[in-house]
Amino acid sequence: MANALWELALAALKTFVVLCVTQTLGFSLAGSSGVIAAAALIVLAGAVVSGPLGDRYGRALVMRWSLALYGLGLLVPFATTATVPLIIAVPLIAFGGGVTMSLPYALLIPMMPAGAHGVVTGLCSLSRGLGISLGPLLGGVAIEAAGEDYRWVWLVCAAAILASIAAMRPLRDAD
Repeated sequence: MANALWELALAALKTFVVLCVTQTLGFSLAGSSGVIAAAALIVLAGAVVSGPLGDRYGRALVMRWSLALYGLGLLVPFATTATVPLIIAVPLIAFGGGVTMSLPYALLIPMMPAGAHGVVTGLCSLSRGLGISLGPLLGGVAIEAAGEDYRWVWLVCAAAILASIAAMRPLRDAD
């Protein structure tokens, strides 16, 4: 469930981020490319440091904290288009996105029963496919229901990420 929610948020965001930046914030296509490229560098940083952080503090703990920052950060562009809050939120969103893209399989591997790696990997891929399919659909429905207000995709993404924290509740790091 958590993996499907992570993929849902990512797929919705990837589908609508350019429209959000151009239509809601008023950036040109070139300007939006620059903003997205800068965010991509922070996503990369989150992905790179997530492994060492997970090894040091526990993968589940790092994931939960990252999801909280990511989910709360996603609420900011929904709530406001003011520059200062967005400048603060975008790095949290990007870093959390990088962690969320890189740690899930590291969380899954220790839970795999011996002899069932293929089945568990297949179920993981199925959950990924569900999220990838539902994210753009739910984001699009929210945007349309709000009268073409692209900010609503941020709420869809935030809800998925914050709900995934509860879905991770049974997961514990090894002592």
